[in-house]
Amino acid sequence: MAAHKSSHGKPGRTSRGPRKAVMVRVPEAYYATYADEARRRGYTCLGDYANALLAQAHELPVPEFAKPSMSGAHQKGAVQDTLPRAG
Repeated sequence: MAAHKSSHGKPGRTSRGPRKAVMVRVPEAYYATYADEARRRGYTCLGDYANALLAQAHELPVPEFAKPSMSGAHQKGAVQDTLPRAG
């Protein structure tokens, strides 16, 4: 697998720009539903899916990195792709 280089020459995915971290805990019983729907819509990262839903709910433009067509390209080799699904 080819390593990605960030804008600072460090390995990892390309920068997504300035962002704020938000941690949300969801009920265990709902997690599989959310993860399955995200995958069905073409997301490889549940965070991107949540970001898109929040933007849409507040009538804001969906960030480029949170669009399904871009999600897989940004997440190749990321932790979300390699860990087993919880539950």
